[in-house]
Amino acid sequence: MGQLLAMAEPAERMTGVTRRSYLKGQVIFSSGEICDRVYYVSRGVVKLSFVREDGTEKIVTHLGPGSILGESGVFCGKPESVTATAAWPVDIIVLTRSDLDRLVGTDPDFSLQLMSSLSRKIDLITSELECTCLRSAGGRIAYALHQLGISYGIDLSEGRMIEYRVTHEELARMAGTCRVTVTNVLAGLRRQGIIDQRRAAIVIKDRERLISWAT
Repeated sequence: MGQLLAMAEPAERMTGVTRRSYLKGQVIFSSGEICDRVYYVSRGVVKLSFVREDGTEKIVTHLGPGSILGESGVFCGKPESVTATAAWPVDIIVLTRSDLDRLVGTDPDFSLQLMSSLSRKIDLITSELECTCLRSAGGRIAYALHQLGISYGIDLSEGRMIEYRVTHEELARMAGTCRVTVTNVLAGLRRQGIIDQRRAAIVIKDRERLISWAT
């Protein structure tokens, strides 16, 4: 995460760029749109998902500060394949192609950091697709918890607490299953002492056993 945050610093220092804020649940862009600018997440968490015509949703991944969005339109002229929604209140720095050219020209490290961000995004999406195709429902749920713990966890004496307050419904959309299955799997993980719950927060108490569940 540190490298991604470092990437956002040159953009934060730029003058004349557009800055936007989104409340939880607001759509940043929708699947099928061709973005003519890229979006840097400077604060908050963005959810990327596939939304079907009937309104059902499959969450692909969550991206935090320093991540880049909307690059398909700017770099390739192609429509976005996913919908980006604010999962938490989000602050965005909006950069046009000319803004990107300025950053690349004035900060030699920016190009490498940009590629690092894009590679990380590809890795996340690839891992999510592999998980959906090859793992059981319980394994997909455990994997989702493990990834949330890596990205949004804070260490406590009793384990790693996921700061992102994910609901059973969101976990179901991440794992490609139903809410009832999520509830049953979480109950099983609690009985085995692998996780605990503090109101809406999930605490991972035994990371190694959670990974075993996910494989």
